[in-house]
Amino acid sequence: MGISNRIEWVDIAKGIGMILVIAGHTIALDYSAPIYTFHMPLFFLLSGLFIHTNEDIRTYTFKKMKSLLLVWLIAFLISLGICLLIPTWRELITLNAFVKDLYSANTNVIQNSSLWFLICLFAAEIIFWIIDNIKQKMKPYLFYSLFILYALTVLWLPSILNYISQYVPLIDNRLPWKIDTSLCATVFIAIGNWCKPYIMKYVSKIKIIYVFIIAICWFFLAKFNGWTNMNALSFGRHRLLFYPTACIGVLWVIGLSYNIAKTCGVVSNFLSIYGKSSLIIFVSQSMFIRLYILLMNQLWDLDMTLYANNPMIHQIGSFVVVGFIVSPILAYIYTMYLLKHE
Repeated sequence: MGISNRIEWVDIAKGIGMILVIAGHTIALDYSAPIYTFHMPLFFLLSGLFIHTNEDIRTYTFKKMKSLLLVWLIAFLISLGICLLIPTWRELITLNAFVKDLYSANTNVIQNSSLWFLICLFAAEIIFWIIDNIKQKMKPYLFYSLFILYALTVLWLPSILNYISQYVPLIDNRLPWKIDTSLCATVFIAIGNWCKPYIMKYVSKIKIIYVFIIAICWFFLAKFNGWTNMNALSFGRHRLLFYPTACIGVLWVIGLSYNIAKTCGVVSNFLSIYGKSSLIIFVSQSMFIRLYILLMNQLWDLDMTLYANNPMIHQIGSFVVVGFIVSPILAYIYTMYLLKHE
C-alpha cells in the first residue's frame, strides 16, 4: 500500500500502538502491565486488514520474505554491528547465547529483542494463508467451530509445550522462531481479516464517549485478568479472558484513532507519520532504549536494566527521548523516503 492511498485512522492506530510499545519498554511493569494485554494483538489485527490470500503460496511467501525477513536481516546485522562496537555489549556475545537467541528469535544478545515481531508476523501470516484457504473449502459452521477450538487450544499452549518437552527437547519449553506465539497471533490476524467489512463500516459509529466507556471496560478486565504477555505466552489469571480483553483494548484504540483523524489535525499528522513508519520504529526502539540506559548508567554510575523499576526520571526520560525525539526523527526520514519513491 503506497503512502498516498493509506487509511489515515489505521496509521494513527499504529502510531498509538508504537507509543504504547515504547511505554511498555521504558515504564516499569508495575505501571505499564495493562498495555501488554492488547498492544501486540493490535498490530496483528491491523495487519489482518490488508492481507490477501488469493495468491499461490509460493508468491505469497516470497512477498512476505521480502517485506519482513529482509527487514529483519538488515536490522539484525545493524544491531550486531553496533554491539560489536560497544565493549560491554560485545562481551555478552557468546556462541551459546547467540544460538539460543536465533532459536527463540528474541535476539537479546544483540540488544534488540523487538526483532521477534518480524519473525512472528511472517510465520503468522503464512499460517493464516493456510487457514484461510482451508476456510474457502469448508462449510462455514464447521470451519468456524474448528477455528474456535484452535483459538482456545492456543491458550493452553504453555501446558501442551511443557508436556511435549518431556519427550522432545525444547529450549525454555518453546517452539523455535516464535511459531508458538505465531499461532496466537494468527487468531488476531484472522479477526482483522474476516471482520474487515464490519470494522470499516462501523468504526465511524464509535463516538468519543463510547471510546472512554470501552477503555474503562478494558482497564477493569485487564486488571482483573492480571499480567499477560503474548510473546511469552502468558495469558493471565483467567486465560479465557485474554481474547476478549485484547479485542476490547484494540477496539478503543481503533475508535480513538478514527476520532483523532476527524478532529485533531496536528495530533493526527504526527501519529500518521508515526504509524506509517511503525515497522522501522519497531525494529529500532528497543536498541535505542538500551543505549539510553547504557549511557545513563555510565554517566551517573547507575545499574538500570530494561523493564526494571528504574528511577522515575529515567523511566520518563527514556520514554520521551526514544518516543518523542529519536523515533519521530526516524519516522520523518522514512516518510520522506517513501514520498520520494512513491
